[in-house]
Amino acid sequence: MALSVAMLVSAMPAKAAEASPPWHGVWRGTIGKSEVQACLQYKDYGDAGAYYYLRHLAIIGLGELAAKGGASSPALWTEAPDSDKAASGPLWYLTTITRDHLQGTWTGGGKTLPLDLTRVVMAKPGADDDEDAPCGNMAFNLPRFSKPVITTRPAMLKGIAYTKVSVDVGKQFSDSAIASFQLHGTTPAITRVNVALYKDIPTSPDNAAYFQCAMAALAQNGMDGDSSSTTVPEVITRNWMVSRNDYADDCGGAHPNSGSNYQTWDLRKGIAINLYDWFTPLALKQTVNDPGTKDQYITVVFTPVFRKLIDDAYGRDDADCKEAEKEADFWTPHLTATGVDFVPDLPHVVTACTDDAIIPFAKLARYFTPMGRAQAAAFIGELRERH
Repeated sequence: MALSVAMLVSAMPAKAAEASPPWHGVWRGTIGKSEVQACLQYKDYGDAGAYYYLRHLAIIGLGELAAKGGASSPALWTEAPDSDKAASGPLWYLTTITRDHLQGTWTGGGKTLPLDLTRVVMAKPGADDDEDAPCGNMAFNLPRFSKPVITTRPAMLKGIAYTKVSVDVGKQFSDSAIASFQLHGTTPAITRVNVALYKDIPTSPDNAAYFQCAMAALAQNGMDGDSSSTTVPEVITRNWMVSRNDYADDCGGAHPNSGSNYQTWDLRKGIAINLYDWFTPLALKQTVNDPGTKDQYITVVFTPVFRKLIDDAYGRDDADCKEAEKEADFWTPHLTATGVDFVPDLPHVVTACTDDAIIPFAKLARYFTPMGRAQAAAFIGELRERH
C-alpha cells in the first residue's frame, strides 16, 4: 500500500446512512495462513467488530476508521479501537466488499498479510439477543466455547469435611473463574442443597454465565466480557450452613458489577431459608410482590427502632459511607457465630462502603418470633458442639 493511513482515512467519503452495509455480519477465513473468525457490526453510535484466531480463541477488538459505504467503498479497521494510536494499527484494509466475501490486507508489526473472509450464516438469535449484533451471535461465538474442565479436592471448615469444586473455563476466558463446593452426605436434603450449589457450574454454552456475558459484551461494543462466581461455606453445623457467593462481571453495560451475597441453609429440609421470617412486626414488615409468578420477590421495611439497631451496628464510621448506609433500602441477612449480619445492597458508586452490621443474638431476642428464638438457639447450640 503506497498511501499512508492518514491519507486513506482523509480520502474516505462521509458515512452514509445505510441500515445494513455489506460487511455487516459474521465471517470466517484466513489472515495469511491462519484461520480466523470475525464479526463486523454496524451501529448508529459507532461501528464495532472483533475476531479471533481459531488456534487460540482470544478476542481481538476492531473499530472502523473508514466510512460506511457501498460495496465498492474500501473500509479501514483498527485493532486498537479505543486507543489514541488507533491509526497505528494493526490495521485491516478491505479492498473487496460484497455480501458474501471480504478481501484485503492485514498490516501490523512491519508485516502485510492477505486477508480473505467468507460470510457465515448467523444463528437465529435468542429471545434476549440483539438480532442486529453479529458479534453477539452464536455463529460468531460458539467456536470459542470449549468444554469446561471440572476438578474437585477435599477441604475442611472447623472440623467439617466438604469438597471444593473448581472450573477451568479455558484460557480464552482468562478473566473469568467459577468455583463452588459440595457437602458430604447422601440424604435427600443434602442432595437438594448440593444441586443448588452446583447450578453455577457450566456444562454447555446455554448455562455458562461467563460465555453468555462475553456474548452480551461483544454485542454491545465488540469487546470481550468476563464473569466470575465463587461460592464458599462460611459456617457448617449438623443442621445449618451459611454460604457466601462472591461475584464480578463486566458484560458491556455502563459499569462492571461486583459484590457478595449470602444464604442461610436449613440442612434438615435442604432449603435456603428467609431469615426475615424469624422476626416479628416489632422489627419489620415483609411484602410479597408478584406472588405466584417467576418474578416474585420480597420487600422489607424496618421499624424505626430496629433500623436504628442496624445503623448502630454498621461497621463504617466515615461520613460518606454512613450517609450511603442510611439510604440503603435493601439488606441481606445471614447467620454468624455471634448474631445476625445485615449486609446492605449499595449503588455501584458507593460499593466500597458495603460492610457488615452484625447484631448480637441477645439484642435480637425480643424481635424474634417463638420459631425464630428456637431456631437461633438450635444454631447457637450446634456451634458450641464444635468447641
